[in-house]
Amino acid sequence: MARRKASSPKIPADTLARARAQAAMTPPPAEPASTPMSEAAPTPAPAAVSTRKRLEEKRERERKKVELDGETIKQMLLNPTKFPTAEDLKHDYVYVTRDLRNMFLLTAALMAFMFLLAAVAPGL
Repeated sequence: MARRKASSPKIPADTLARARAQAAMTPPPAEPASTPMSEAAPTPAPAAVSTRKRLEEKRERERKKVELDGETIKQMLLNPTKFPTAEDLKHDYVYVTRDLRNMFLLTAALMAFMFLLAAVAPGL
């Protein structure tokens, strides 16, 4: 049996850029790349950075997380987190309500069958 090679997931570049921007609390790039999932090109490996530089950048990011300056607050107000409404959830998860209804009907039918068996054959 052949072994599977460990591969990184194929994530579109615009999704990665948006996630990186949110993690660093910086605004997303002005024009996201619009490549389909199947045609997403692998991102190049980052250039070698010294440990001191990485630690300084990490401290700077942590400091920025603690201190919310006016620009960060303005950016957060311009791009609020979206909370899904009940209509959005109903539209996206129609199959869940359908499955719950089907399970309820199956349970009710099986319970009725058990009561019928108990009434018809009490000695079994």
